[in-house]
Amino acid sequence: MLLSNTPLQEVIDASPIMDKIVYLVNIFPHYQKDLPQDMFEAWHTAKDIIYTDKTDNNVRLSKIISRHLSPLKEMHDC
Repeated sequence: MLLSNTPLQEVIDASPIMDKIVYLVNIFPHYQKDLPQDMFEAWHTAKDIIYTDKTDNNVRLSKIISRHLSPLKEMHDC
């Protein structure tokens, strides 16, 4: 069962394999050259912001966690 539109954390948590390849395709733009002109465009812009924030945050947190895991593993193995 998917819990979000960008289930990166769920994919990471679902598998016990430490070294996995995950492809994440961000279909929501980071850049919008024109401001929304009506409620329909504003709604789409709001949706883009919500989903982009979640994806960026998941990727950032995964990188932080990965940086800490290697030194901890080395300390444990010594």
